[in-house]
Order: sequence, then C-alpha cells, then structure tokens
Amino acid sequence: MGKLKRVLGYLSGTPDIYLTLSCEDLDKLIWYVDGSSTETELIAIDDLLPMIQWTKNFLKEQGYYLDTVIHEDNRSTMLLMKNGRLSSGKRTTWT
Repeated sequence: MGKLKRVLGYLSGTPDIYLTLSCEDLDKLIWYVDGSSTETELIAIDDLLPMIQWTKNFLKEQGYYLDTVIHEDNRSTMLLMKNGRLSSGKRTTWT
C-alpha cells in the first residue's frame, strides 16, 4: 500500500511528463524462457503466456502486427510444446 501511495503521489506531482512508446523496423516479439528441467520450463512458459498475449495485443493496438517467438533450450520441452502427449514418455505425468 505504501508503494502504491508513493507511485500515485509521483504521478499526481508530474502531470507534464508523458510516456511515449515507439519502435522502428520491429517485426518480431521475442521472449526468452529458461528453467533447470522440462517441468520448470513448461511451467515458466505457461506462466509467461498471459504477459506475451497482453504485450502482443497492446502492440497490435499501437499498429504493430508482430510475430511472436519464444526461445527456450530444453529439447524435451520443445517436443512437448510441438507434439503434446505424442512426445511424452513413461515418466511424463498428465493431470
């Protein structure tokens, strides 16, 4: 609550300062995800998807229609994201 009051105080005290977002030659929205195991990477990607979608929609409203790329380095995670259960083994649990 204290941090919120501080931010609101700053905003009300600086009405002449504007935030301007812009970009040029932007064609991709690139995200990087890393975890120590297949499970942590899947969870990290799942947690990040709402933010990715929000950002993509925000930029679309600004006139930027971007492809979205998610980089991650776990081969098992990449196969599970691409093929779903077809890439799972005996140790993969589904709930």
